[in-house]
Amino acid sequence: MFRTFTSIIATRAGVSLVQALVTMGIMSILALGMATLISTIFSAQAAVATNMDVQQKFLEFSQTLADSSACTTSLQGVNLSTTSAFVIRNPFGVSGNMFEQNEKLSKGATVKLIRWLSVAVDPIDNTHAYARMRIVVEKNNTELGGKEIQREFGLYVTRDSSNNIVNCNGDNVYIRGAAYGSCYIERNAGFHNTVGKFMAWPITSCPESGFAASPTCAEGFELAVATMAQGNSADASTTSIGSYAAQDVYWVTYNCVKK
Repeated sequence: MFRTFTSIIATRAGVSLVQALVTMGIMSILALGMATLISTIFSAQAAVATNMDVQQKFLEFSQTLADSSACTTSLQGVNLSTTSAFVIRNPFGVSGNMFEQNEKLSKGATVKLIRWLSVAVDPIDNTHAYARMRIVVEKNNTELGGKEIQREFGLYVTRDSSNNIVNCNGDNVYIRGAAYGSCYIERNAGFHNTVGKFMAWPITSCPESGFAASPTCAEGFELAVATMAQGNSADASTTSIGSYAAQDVYWVTYNCVKK
């Protein structure tokens, strides 16, 4: 009926041991969770730092391309026909390269790819061209946007007979929203091209035939109509409205607007 003092102590000791084991288990789980959380926070901080560093490098390169002198220092002599990687030098005599394939760009990123995407040559003065390149940077982690960061860049250059860059023209040569080049087209009453001439860069084609065929612009430009006029080639002997309308003619001039 009554428990002895010894049995009571034993029971209380048993309960304390169970409580201690449960507490230790809970603390272990919490400690593991905290360790995982801290590791995740440090990893995310490293990813943010890497992303910011890479984006800063891309910004510096964009600024380099916009400056004719800096761009020429970085890319002079690079061949526009190459399908292999090429080196982008630091401008203004700064030692080292800005981008070099398989070289570390920062503590947490490596340049994976440098390639030309396209080269559009001025059909009239073929020493001028508009080229686009892609740079791919591989990160050591996959947080914040995945494993890779890539950007595409465009630049206007002057090239030699071997397709090597002689100098860069810089973005300041072409102003966004300004119109360049020309193409004059005549169309008959059926809107078919009959004349296409006076083509000038950055217009790359000025079709002489085809139904309402429009010119094309080099990459980085958008086609725009500069002027349009309608006339009629019928003489005074034409009395039929149908015959008169069949002799309508249209004159259109186009240019290209910098995007």
